[in-house]
Amino acid sequence: MTTAVMTQQTAPARPGMSLGAYYRANPLQAIKDRIAHDPVYFIKNCVWIQRDDGTEIKLKLWKWQEDYVWSLVRNKRNMAYKGVQIGVSWINTAVEVWLEMQGDNRKFFNLSKNETDSMKLIRKIKFIHSRLKPWMRPKYIKANDSYIETSRGGIFESYAATGDNVRSDNAYYIFIDEAAFMRRFEEIFSSSQSRAKHISVASSAFGFNHFRLQYYNAKRGDSIYVPHFFNWRSDPTRDEAWYKDTASVMSRAKMNQDHPENEEDGFIQSGNPVFDSEHVKAQEKNIIAIDGRWKQYTSIKDGMTLSIGIDPSFGVQGGDPYAVQVIDANTGEQVAESSGYLKPDIIAHEVDIWIKTLPAGVKYIISVERNNHGHAVLLEFKHLGTKNIYHDKMPVRKTNGEPGFETTKDSKKIIIDGLEEAIRKGETVIHSRELLDEMFIYQGDERGGTNAPDGYHDDRIMAYAIAWHNKRYALREVCSGGGVI
Repeated sequence: MTTAVMTQQTAPARPGMSLGAYYRANPLQAIKDRIAHDPVYFIKNCVWIQRDDGTEIKLKLWKWQEDYVWSLVRNKRNMAYKGVQIGVSWINTAVEVWLEMQGDNRKFFNLSKNETDSMKLIRKIKFIHSRLKPWMRPKYIKANDSYIETSRGGIFESYAATGDNVRSDNAYYIFIDEAAFMRRFEEIFSSSQSRAKHISVASSAFGFNHFRLQYYNAKRGDSIYVPHFFNWRSDPTRDEAWYKDTASVMSRAKMNQDHPENEEDGFIQSGNPVFDSEHVKAQEKNIIAIDGRWKQYTSIKDGMTLSIGIDPSFGVQGGDPYAVQVIDANTGEQVAESSGYLKPDIIAHEVDIWIKTLPAGVKYIISVERNNHGHAVLLEFKHLGTKNIYHDKMPVRKTNGEPGFETTKDSKKIIIDGLEEAIRKGETVIHSRELLDEMFIYQGDERGGTNAPDGYHDDRIMAYAIAWHNKRYALREVCSGGGVI
């Protein structure tokens, strides 16, 4: 059985000797006892780190870093939302080194978003070990790019996140680094909870995802995790001039991802947003607050031409809601909106009833996304005799004019790109708070597609994008010839 280099018990003084006198006579024991009881003292006096340029410096902690160290040691669960290059991963690895010195046979598990980053964490642990005093430095029994085993029975492992690594292993301390960028973070997070005494999660923002969900759960007090937010100002060497210079060479999304100013902007404006947040914010002055499922924002007069987009749903609470969007084809202004949980046939009935209230001189076209439940909506429109149903004639679709709009990978790109252009150029006027909320978090994925983040909806966006596409293309045929396309 090996013995930890540190002891949690204060060394006993000889009879008649005060503890102070004992420490003066045994200065090394005084240092050992101080280190054993004070991780901040250990890090500030014993830990060296290596910068990206290869220079080596002692890790002199700022006040918030000292508080973070104590939280990692005293609290079993920590959740840090942070900017980049402020020392969070170095602090976690230093705490692991300190904890391994306090007891035998402790296992430390590190998860990173990819193999390269996982090896960096092991290299940090090795570097910290290499700069310790010889009497503190552990002897390696085995070591490679992802694994260290010490003579005290301590084990440090580091792997790219897959979900399987945590489920089969128990650990004293788990560090999940850059969680927002892990494809399987939700699974990893869930499976790790019963596997370790201490769990530390840290990440910069990357849009709306499971990391954001868990961070706000912690902030609201809905979980046992202690939340921490470290923005770009956490580094006292940075000032407004630094921020301005850095922002001048980075996109807004990347700047908010790496160097957030506040919590929510970091999440909203990071990742891969489809709609620029500043352009969406510019629409907020147009918001009109109306209660109810059907919301009509403007009056409808003779001579208007309306483009109506419908994204149907099955109508079950907890699933996707349906959405109906109505746009003035001449001005680009949002006229009306409806959303909720209705069965496909009821959606058709409500739209048909609303259309029949329009002034006689109003022209319109209805475009229904026909994927899945859209077929039922179109069938009901046929039974009702509803006029002016859009038939799919997009260039990318080699169809014979089938009723409805079929959303495919290609057609979705066309309508979303068209809506993004309209928002960017200020060609449309949006009155719906809920639609703008969807736009703030709508994002591109690594496969080139666009979607709402997990747990959120994009039905209003899809209905509006279809209606906007109709405004640009299909209405030219309606206005010139009238009737059903």
